[in-house]
Amino acid sequence: MPNLVIEIKSITDRLKALEDKLERYLALGAEAAILVDPDRQTLTILLPGHSPRTLLNGEVLTLPQLLPGWELEVSSLWPEDLG
Repeated sequence: MPNLVIEIKSITDRLKALEDKLERYLALGAEAAILVDPDRQTLTILLPGHSPRTLLNGEVLTLPQLLPGWELEVSSLWPEDLG
């Protein structure tokens, strides 16, 4: 079982189905799961025994239990406005 699972929502995916899939990974022993939603430009972090937490642009993702010292600005995931 991986320690970290990441799902990226595509246009045809349903959020609930992806969330359920990630919850199954957590139940099987994954330490963290992240759902990336490019449509809403959000990241949702799922940890065993915790409520999901959604991060927006301007916020920073950290996973100190898995990646000490690592950080990712949510806004860095999306293409910059070319207009």
